[in-house]
Amino acid sequence: MQKFEVRTTAKFNKKFKRLSEPERKKYTKTLGLLENPAHPSLRTHFYEDKGKGVKGSYTSMRERVFWKMEGTTIWVIDIGCH
Repeated sequence: MQKFEVRTTAKFNKKFKRLSEPERKKYTKTLGLLENPAHPSLRTHFYEDKGKGVKGSYTSMRERVFWKMEGTTIWVIDIGCH
């Protein structure tokens, strides 16, 4: 199984800093799972309205992390709700 490098954008980092500690823990767990973007717990789907090739993965039933794959790097670009 190939592992991917997970990197974050300034937009993601800015929103992440505003989260409470329990919310940060959820997002941090999801970022770890993204090393294997096919992990079933992520429940990943495309969100083309966020941009071409953008996918969203669950951090909770309501919250998502949005990301895009470029080669072997996963760029986490935003936080949002369903």
